[in-house]
Amino acid sequence: MILTNDWLELLYASDSGTGNGSTTDYVVTYNLKSQNAIWVTLDGLLLTITTHYTVTVGTKTISFVTAPAAGQKITIKYMRL
Repeated sequence: MILTNDWLELLYASDSGTGNGSTTDYVVTYNLKSQNAIWVTLDGLLLTITTHYTVTVGTKTISFVTAPAAGQKITIKYMRL
């Protein structure tokens, strides 16, 4: 599933979408600068890297440990290259 981009500044971007209950991998729009410069929320609740999701910088992929539930709002804010 590809997320839509709804906020952008010079160094930061934000992609958002909704869960479907089965997809765990989400690809962001821009190249990621670092896995340490990403903020992921589900329905506004800030998640913790490695506990709730992992990041693969090279493929721009956020992988949730558990798929977000159907209709759950996903927001990913990140520092981009």
